[in-house]
Amino acid sequence: MASACRLLLLTVLGMLVPALWAQAPTPAHVYDFNNSLADANGGPSMVSNGGTLGATEYTFGAGQGPTVNNALANPAEYTVEMRFKFTNLSGYRNILNFTNAPGDTALFVTGGQMDIYALGVSSSTVDMVTGQVHRVVMTRNAATKVCKVYVDGLQRVSGLDVDGLYVSGTAGAMNFFRDNSGEHSAGSVDQIRIYNEVLTPAQVGALDGLVFQPPTASSFSPTSSGTSGGPTLTIEGTNFITGTSVTVGGVEATDVNVLSGTTLTCTTPVGSPGTASVVVTTAGGSATAASSFTYIVGPGDPDALDLGIVGGDVQATAVQPDGKVIIAGEFTEVLGVARSYIARLNADGTLDMGIRSECEQRCL
Repeated sequence: MASACRLLLLTVLGMLVPALWAQAPTPAHVYDFNNSLADANGGPSMVSNGGTLGATEYTFGAGQGPTVNNALANPAEYTVEMRFKFTNLSGYRNILNFTNAPGDTALFVTGGQMDIYALGVSSSTVDMVTGQVHRVVMTRNAATKVCKVYVDGLQRVSGLDVDGLYVSGTAGAMNFFRDNSGEHSAGSVDQIRIYNEVLTPAQVGALDGLVFQPPTASSFSPTSSGTSGGPTLTIEGTNFITGTSVTVGGVEATDVNVLSGTTLTCTTPVGSPGTASVVVTTAGGSATAASSFTYIVGPGDPDALDLGIVGGDVQATAVQPDGKVIIAGEFTEVLGVARSYIARLNADGTLDMGIRSECEQRCL
């Protein structure tokens, strides 16, 4: 019986272990700087620019960071992982760029904050400390053109690279810790790993041994807005972390600000009349709030909603508990149907044919 159990266990492990390993990211190039600039995977070697190679790290003065060429299978899609420390974080300090002449098209740290300079985006938190080793990871997705930067397992900043500024240039050059105008720091690096894929937030977190718990979304306020969006939405829940994203009705909310592990705010995106799911996503997974957000037709919201309003504007709205919306104004027709001054929309934005006002004068 015991032998049969052991055999079953080994069989199950034999099925599971390969699957688990398949999920683990595999770097295309590994540079451990242990008395060598070579790639442990046999690819192109790093090139020293005047630094000192030791048993466990490469120590560099200002502007002496290493360079590698032709390390990316696709210059537009990658993950670059760097473990290093700087001795100076004042002003702008160049971390990584993809040109043959190291310059402003780069990832910088300024005052301890990550800054994807050419995209005009920077983090709102102090991410690095002088003299402390940090793991900084930068990714770029060729399909979405989104660049993301993580520090010690947590996403700190992201930006849209529509012009391909962070695509590796001629000869696939990657320059580390060097700048053409003196904006660099001395320091040391003990590992650089390069991936020919975009690591997910969970995979990046795992590099630092982080295990993310799935979030919850218990409540939010306000519960409705006009279809043009704009109001600040406050969401309460659990396990919110830096890099959390929010969608309302499948549309990405902007200006997400994680105030704590249980509270975040964001700007409500535009939407269509009716109810919309509120979804919070972190490296640990996604959570959908139990109640729905409601987009309503507000005063001055317009015919832009394709409600076919004829005769005058919508001047007042009221959302009912079932998600249906009463609209009132000086109109005489809604969605091609005669309705004088008042009408009701179903939660999906269609006209409720079961309700008809017999108003013959203004209701407002």
